Formats: sequence, C-alpha cells, structure tokens
Amino acid sequence: MIQTKRTWSVLLIGAALLGGCSANASNPGEQPLSSTHPTYTSAPSPSVTSLPTVSPSPAANESIKPGPVSDSLSSVSIQQQVLKRLKKSGAVLPRTIPLDKGQKLAASIEQNSAKGYEVVFYGASKQLPVDDSSLKPDGKIPVAATFTARGKDAERDKELFAPVDFSQWPKEQIVDLGHGIKGYPEGAAGSQYLSWKEGRWTLQIRSTSEDKLDNAAIARKIVAFLEKNSLPVPKENGKISIDYRPGGKKVEVGIYWQNGNTVYELETSRVPIDALTMAVSVK
Repeated sequence: MIQTKRTWSVLLIGAALLGGCSANASNPGEQPLSSTHPTYTSAPSPSVTSLPTVSPSPAANESIKPGPVSDSLSSVSIQQQVLKRLKKSGAVLPRTIPLDKGQKLAASIEQNSAKGYEVVFYGASKQLPVDDSSLKPDGKIPVAATFTARGKDAERDKELFAPVDFSQWPKEQIVDLGHGIKGYPEGAAGSQYLSWKEGRWTLQIRSTSEDKLDNAAIARKIVAFLEKNSLPVPKENGKISIDYRPGGKKVEVGIYWQNGNTVYELETSRVPIDALTMAVSVK
C-alpha cells in the first residue's frame, strides 16, 4: 500500500506541472483564432488522468496558464472508450477536444467497420455515456468536431488533394508569413484567398471580400502555432481548408490527410487554433 500511494503521488505531481501555451493577439476587427475555454484532454492510460488546459487566447500578449481542474474529469476517458469500440485496426482519434466553459465531452459513433469509422464529438451540458440516445447532430447538443477515417476514393481525393503550383506567382504579391513560409493571395467572385504550403500540407484561408478580414494575420498565427506543434505526417497529401462565412463571425475548418489506404477527415466549426489543437493531438 505504501508503494501504491507513492506512485499516485508522483503521477499527481507530474500532472500538476503540465504547462500551458501562448498565442499572440488578434488585430482589432479580426476573427479570433482561438477560444479562452477549457480543453478536455484524454488520459494517456486508464490509470492516469491528465489535467485540462486552456486553449490559446486572442488577448494581446497574454500568457496562458493551466486552467482550473474540472469538477468532473471523467470526460477525459471518452476517447479511450470510443477506441475500444472501433473495429478498424490501428484506429486513432484526437485526444484533445476544446470545449466551451462548463461543457462535458461526449461522443457518438456514427459509422464503425473494419474499413473505417466516423465519430462525432459533442460539448454536452452534463456527462453522457458514449452513444447516448440524445447525441444527435440536430443542434440540440453542440457538435465540437467530427472525425472520420475512410478508405481512398479516387474521384473525391483527386479534387480534395489537387496539386497546387505557386512557382509562377507574381513576386510582388507574395506575403511573408514568418518562419520562412510564403503566402499566395488571390481574389475571385467576392472572395479573398490566401494559400501556402508547409511540408506535404497545403493550407488555404477563404473569406468574403467585403468583410476585409486580414487573412495574412490569421495565417501568421497559424504558421507560428505549427512551428511549435506538429501535425500528423501525411504519407501522401494533407490539406487544411479554413472558410470564414459571410460576416466573418463563423468559420468552418476541414483538416484532411492521407496515410496509406486511409484518409482522415477532421471537420469543425470551432476557431482555427482549436481545430489545429485537435489535429496535432491525433494518435
């Protein structure tokens, strides 16, 4: 019993020392890239529970500190519960799902076979079991993200991962995004786009021209985040699509990548840094 108590003490002290992360300020009028809400992170093992952290804040020069301990940390095991039910060998899931304050992580398995699966994560007002009958994408319980693993689809993937060539881009239009990354802006049909590449990943931000969002400022924050946080390495191609809806207040983010014969898709209406936080935690 003495040895057991010492082991738990070491684990608890280690969890309490986990650090936060920081983010730079959004410009006035710019759609914030991240939320200030707590993040619920799955436990690394059935016997160890990690503490929640706070998502990066858009406030100027704000230093992010570890968030308060939730009154119930049972939600951190949701991903492990789901993984045990998935039929596909080597299944993976995002282990960190940012939620609004007071929400509890919940999940439903919408598709489940040896070839692939689809899991919907929710921010519920109370703790719910996996596949609870109330978990439906009808808007009553907010959807945090959808994560899908599917087989290759030649027609769909050809469009989704269409090659992009920036070699002929006019030099005077190229934007410096920091860390040696160059951005390539363009405008078409009332929309403004900014695209760039990082390794095997192609990223693009789209917003409505009349909203005058600073796409370059948003991209710089994403580039800075990815300098410190590693996305999964696509075995072929990866794509990130960030689509700000008219008005600039709502955004749809899609993160897609190939790994052998499997294509992973993470889709969310949370802000870009929240979406990226999910993607970098996939394992």
